[in-house]
Amino acid sequence: MNDRHRREQFRDTRPRSPNTRRRMAAREAIRTHRRGDLPKTVTDSTDAIVDLITDLRHLAAYLGIDFQYVLRVSDMHHHDEQAEEARETIPAH
Repeated sequence: MNDRHRREQFRDTRPRSPNTRRRMAAREAIRTHRRGDLPKTVTDSTDAIVDLITDLRHLAAYLGIDFQYVLRVSDMHHHDEQAEEARETIPAH
């Protein structure tokens, strides 16, 4: 897969909603974590996300942060942000 195709695969052409900006920030975190290399496949993307979360788990343990708490709060934030995005995309009657 060439670089142009890879960029196209990750390009988000939707308006820059808050969740689009969040996805883009997460993608940049993965790119940084992988030292500039974006994943090329779904499997690579899954592995990259697992690696990043695992490293965050190591950091949380080192800092004495309850990672299960982080995951619970993250899940609540994700749910709220998805619901917000769904409300914004439902056409008004």
